Amino acid sequence: MKKENQSEAETILRQKAEALMKRKPSGKNPHLSEFEAFRLVHELEVHQIELELQNEELFLAKEKAAELATEKYAELYDFAPSAYFTLSRSGDILDLNLCGSQMLGKERSLLKKRRFSFFISDDTKPLFNNFLGAVFNSNTRETCELTICADGNKPIYTQLVGIASDNGEQCLITLVDITERKQAEQAMKESEEKYRFLFDNNPQPMFIFDLETLAFLEVNNPAIKYYGYTREEFLSMKLTDIRTDEDIEALLKDSELNKHAHNPAGEWRHIKKNGELIFVEITSYPLIFNSRNARNVLVHDVTERKMAEEVIKRKNEELQKINAEKDKFFSIIAHDLRSPFNGFLGLTEIMAEGLSHMTLDEIQQIAVAMRNSAANLFRLLGNLLEWSRMERGITTFLPKPVSLMSKINENMVLTLEEANKKEITINYNVPDNLEVFADSEMLGGIIRNLMTNAVKFTPRGGSISVSAKAVSDNSVHISVKDTGIGMSQNMIGNLFHLDVNTNRKGTEGESSTGLGLMICKDFIEKNSGQLWIESEEGKGSVFSFSLPAS
Repeated sequence: MKKENQSEAETILRQKAEALMKRKPSGKNPHLSEFEAFRLVHELEVHQIELELQNEELFLAKEKAAELATEKYAELYDFAPSAYFTLSRSGDILDLNLCGSQMLGKERSLLKKRRFSFFISDDTKPLFNNFLGAVFNSNTRETCELTICADGNKPIYTQLVGIASDNGEQCLITLVDITERKQAEQAMKESEEKYRFLFDNNPQPMFIFDLETLAFLEVNNPAIKYYGYTREEFLSMKLTDIRTDEDIEALLKDSELNKHAHNPAGEWRHIKKNGELIFVEITSYPLIFNSRNARNVLVHDVTERKMAEEVIKRKNEELQKINAEKDKFFSIIAHDLRSPFNGFLGLTEIMAEGLSHMTLDEIQQIAVAMRNSAANLFRLLGNLLEWSRMERGITTFLPKPVSLMSKINENMVLTLEEANKKEITINYNVPDNLEVFADSEMLGGIIRNLMTNAVKFTPRGGSISVSAKAVSDNSVHISVKDTGIGMSQNMIGNLFHLDVNTNRKGTEGESSTGLGLMICKDFIEKNSGQLWIESEEGKGSVFSFSLPAS
């Protein structure tokens, strides 16, 4: 409103001045009338008064604005969350805000003109002196960290930021309380020291690796001793370097899945520097190590436990096998021994009830049948006895040079009779002077069982070939080949498993227990030999074994 009035008055004065100028003749100024002169003077006086009033209002407005600005500045200064100080070159407090006085624990009026260094701890006073000198000697902002010791209060950790004023006679200081930060840093430092102590002095191997690169970042002394690498070697390696090639894929997958897991555990295979494979159980947790996402791993060797578990597993398997053999043994006793005795009982019953009415030929036939049953029973009992002695580990073992052909002839007496009945031809291709180094009784058992099986599963009119030869590896290979019914590959694979029933009748109903082949295999291996079988259903079988040459 005042500006509008001022503008309007200026406009009127200008119009009047212009009108007077138009009436003014060229050349010498005309004389004004007394009235016109009086009116002009009056207007100028009024205009002068208006200008004076305007100047007075502007001055009052300026003073009020300055007063408001001062009040706002004082309010911001006093109630700022940070402490503000104005210091002289000598370090005296010239001014401060409320936060500053609260930090020093005294009223502002009592702090002015006091030396600021009086409130600084002795150990940080040299820092303050250097800081104050740097502030006044440079035009840049300077910082430092000090400890304030107010009367009766706990020390306050502070950060100072200072800059000199334009006249260079005083400086402005901002003081920020960093006690909580310092306490947190101290707690972290103590925690790190405690962790370092536990890490270094843990009797178990420990290491830290980078979650992104899998590189080792730190190892303790037990890990160095346990794995055999030096610290320098460890810190140049990755976690994959102590894992087997087969475990790498699983390791990478596990690392990704458990990257943020707090306490993953598991069993792994590790490799020592000397190549030894060990089983370990690990426990780990994530942490920040040297500003890197890492994982701390505690290693526990469970190799002995794993080996014990393997022993227990093997013992359990052996126990299952023994139980199966026991069941097989009882089955043989219950079934296979009963059959020959049933035959005897039947024949003796016939003779007891009708002997007086029987002819001599009928009696002879019954006697032959009884002899055959007795021979089968004798062989079965012999096998059972040998198997029992073998399982108990009391078989006598006396290896010596033995003439192979002589041993074959010695053990073919009963087998030849059975072969002749079935019109089976037996051929021999065994050098007379060929000798083997073996236990004589065991060799006889091997020949008897293999020849008995060959006759049993060869049809009437078939043939059996027995051959032997010395080979270059100082051993003798012996084979029994027949033209019998043969076997499938599945049956061959189960021949030596007592828990699988592979029993079957011979071509003319002869009984079979499967014990004979078990005894052959054990006797052959006892004499440092091997047994192998070739067979095809309907085309016969070849049972071959090796023994050391004499």
